[in-house]
Amino acid sequence: MSASSFTADFHTVTQGKYSRKIAYSRIGEISASNFFICLPGLLETRESFDGLFSLVENYSDACWLSIDYCGRGLSDPLSNDESYTISQYVKDVENLIEKTVLQPATHAQKKIHLIGTSMGGILAMHMANRNRFPLHGIVLNDIGLYLQWNALLSLYQHIKLTEDEINQLVVDPRAIEAVQKRTHFDLPYDFDLTGMRFENLLKHHGGQVVLLHNSHSFICPTSIAIHSKTLLNHLVVWSEENHGHPVKWNKIWVNKLAQCTQLVSKPFDVMMQDPTALFLAEQEAIDIRSNAERVLLITKHAFLEQPIQNWVLGFLNKLRCWRRRFS
Repeated sequence: MSASSFTADFHTVTQGKYSRKIAYSRIGEISASNFFICLPGLLETRESFDGLFSLVENYSDACWLSIDYCGRGLSDPLSNDESYTISQYVKDVENLIEKTVLQPATHAQKKIHLIGTSMGGILAMHMANRNRFPLHGIVLNDIGLYLQWNALLSLYQHIKLTEDEINQLVVDPRAIEAVQKRTHFDLPYDFDLTGMRFENLLKHHGGQVVLLHNSHSFICPTSIAIHSKTLLNHLVVWSEENHGHPVKWNKIWVNKLAQCTQLVSKPFDVMMQDPTALFLAEQEAIDIRSNAERVLLITKHAFLEQPIQNWVLGFLNKLRCWRRRFS
């Protein structure tokens, strides 16, 4: 499925004398019980979740929403007298959730899950700490409860971009400048000589917390994932044996996400009315059948054909020996 398959909706934020629009992609109905808010990384847009969206359309009673922060993608930039900061992104996301997600129903009828990539994960932890509304679960993509200073410096080194690269990002140049300043991270956090610590942001969050990471990531390698587990006992760690940052969503991780959030697939008669969902279901069935046939073939070869062949050869060798002995 191409990125253009997910069209943008807009939410208006009024701040003082200014009004601006926040762009977001959505699949599923607003009335769904399970609502997944997808928060991109530092300079990413809502389209960074297109891969995830293409894998979840066949789940029922679930709505998925990914956001362009201000000054990114199709969202309006901030005015010249406003600053791009972590607190600004958090306020915008909370405003969108309260006005768009929670308006049609009471809080008790919604299970809100946050999926945060890198900086988006830090936003998710701050939102849990602010506790403006109940959160059922949080998924942190390649960002642990501890961020080393040297990893942060490595991330900033990747932001040295040419003008053409900036245009391709579809990000306000002022936002790119802002993320490289200390004032960008304006919300409180704990720290020590080696890095930033976020475990206290989750001390009052009783819902699920999952850390999905690449084992050789420069932001959240295995050592950081293990350390994060010691800081939060109920943290669940999913490890991808890979390099790079962040983790790319695939069927394995989506299935695990569906299991831990108790999502169910759409009934077949409903998928028949949705060609995209039906196609995804057929592809999954083909993959399952192909894997099953491969396993059966290996099993047959290992436990049936090879032993039988060896037994027959052994029997023929014995016949030859008896023939030589009695001839």
